[in-house]
Amino acid sequence: MIPRLFLRQYVPAFVATFSSLGMMALAELPAFGQSLITVIPTGAMGDPEGIAVNTVTNKIYVSSQLSTVVTVIDGVTNTSVTVPIPYPASGYGIAVNEVTNNIYLVNSNDGDVTVIDGVTNNATSIIDPNADLPTGIAVDPVTNKIYVANLLSNNITVINGVTHATRSEERRVGQECRSRWSP
Repeated sequence: MIPRLFLRQYVPAFVATFSSLGMMALAELPAFGQSLITVIPTGAMGDPEGIAVNTVTNKIYVSSQLSTVVTVIDGVTNTSVTVPIPYPASGYGIAVNEVTNNIYLVNSNDGDVTVIDGVTNNATSIIDPNADLPTGIAVDPVTNKIYVANLLSNNITVINGVTHATRSEERRVGQECRSRWSP
């Protein structure tokens, strides 16, 4: 059975699938019909783990476990290209800032965040020396700040979307918030 994702009517859903033959793909399912429309190979080794959609550009970004590429799918044509990233992705977190057209991907094993420019598909890395095992990521497009949850360091990295400067915030019960900035 193909996994299904239910969204509002008339909005297609993209579902990452992994077959027993080792083929990774992205299936597009209609919101209510749940019949398979197409299968899009992700072009990456490893299981698809994260998915994010830029509704402004109609691009879908798929991260794969232990892969050195992110698959970018054109939502109109369902064609895909792969974008090389500096380190293998090993986290589930991928997020899009639709205002700046930047894509952010956590790399848990390397402790960094990859930034992909949605126009050029060029990738760079942001490293927070106070972060250990980043796992989740969220973008605030209004403030252009990116928030990364770091499991082992028990803190949150806040990334300035313009300068890529990082600040780590530790929050523990009964203690004040401690912040540390890194250039």
